[in-house]
Amino acid sequence: MNDPDYLGIPAPQVRQRIATCAWHLRLPRGHLADAQQEILHALGRVTFDPQHPSGAAPLTFLTTIINRQLRSYLRKLRQSQRSDRALDETLAEYEQPHAPPHAPPGAPGLYCAARAHRNENRSGIGHRGVAAA
Repeated sequence: MNDPDYLGIPAPQVRQRIATCAWHLRLPRGHLADAQQEILHALGRVTFDPQHPSGAAPLTFLTTIINRQLRSYLRKLRQSQRSDRALDETLAEYEQPHAPPHAPPGAPGLYCAARAHRNENRSGIGHRGVAAA
């Protein structure tokens, strides 16, 4: 299976350029594959016009697209991390009044939806339809 060319540049060279730019922008190593996939997808959607007045070479154009996509990916990653931290802080606030983690299920201070529902619908009849004593 042949790798596609991006703007006339072979795919292995494009992947190497993405890895180099990612290193310069300090992208965490574990995110390189995801970022690379997003960038290659974006490169498949762009077209290079050699007659454009900017006069950029294909490699310059490619590097510009890669850097913009990497910055966008880093921005999304940071926003995701911030929202995860905010969610953790919010959850920590709500966990303060609850019983300690070693408490048995249904201990005071914990909300048990099943128990609340059972208490609301208590009619004096047991779970098998037999009247409770």
